[in-house]
Amino acid sequence: MKETLNLLKITMDFLCSLEEEQLMDLKNGKAKLRIEYTKLKKKKSNKKDNIIDVCYNLELIKTREAAVDYLKSCNLSVNDLKIIAKEYNIPITSRDKKITLIEKIVEGIVGSKLRFDALLNK
Repeated sequence: MKETLNLLKITMDFLCSLEEEQLMDLKNGKAKLRIEYTKLKKKKSNKKDNIIDVCYNLELIKTREAAVDYLKSCNLSVNDLKIIAKEYNIPITSRDKKITLIEKIVEGIVGSKLRFDALLNK
């Protein structure tokens, strides 16, 4: 019942927004009402969740090569890579290409972890 009332309200609001001539055309059958479906955009939160997942998985990877392969397989955009770099405070420039961003991110995350582990094992 509540949904029906909401639909009636939407319909009434639409009809109230029409001009007198348009209402007369509807009444006389010269015009029709039509439903148009809009495409839903993907939610940004899904993209953000995807980036969070990528960051989590990157931290689990043990080698630089595997990390590079993983990032390439994720098909991330340059903007996504910049977001990841910003998350880890990795210095980048605005002119960095996608492969350069991937290398910097891998070195900043996996490379630093490997260097730290090497120092601990000395």
